[in-house]
Amino acid sequence: MAHARPVDGYRRGVHDYADMLLATLTPFPVVCFTLALLTDLAYWRTSYLMWQHFSAWLLLVGIVVGGCALLVSIIATLTHRPGHRWSHIGLGVLVLALAFLNNWSTPGTDGPLSCRVASCSPH
Repeated sequence: MAHARPVDGYRRGVHDYADMLLATLTPFPVVCFTLALLTDLAYWRTSYLMWQHFSAWLLLVGIVVGGCALLVSIIATLTHRPGHRWSHIGLGVLVLALAFLNNWSTPGTDGPLSCRVASCSPH
């Protein structure tokens, strides 16, 4: 059985797949962090607890997917892929650290996975 070749005749390497994976993963944290800001503003205006929960979950998803994108970027940089710079990785670590601190330092909460008294009570 012959191996299928791409239509353009170009064999894809590991670096090409890393670039495609980065292009897929990178928009998720940007969107999640932007929506978390909007839901924080909605919570500030309404004091409705649902917005705080949305913000916590959006931050969690942004941190997890951003961490995956950061890991792929580090691997691509360590394999000497041109175009990937350590400054981008440093900024990514900074953004994820700030999002992590914002998510778990909110007064009265322990992050998105904790059960809050007001929202988890059976009554």
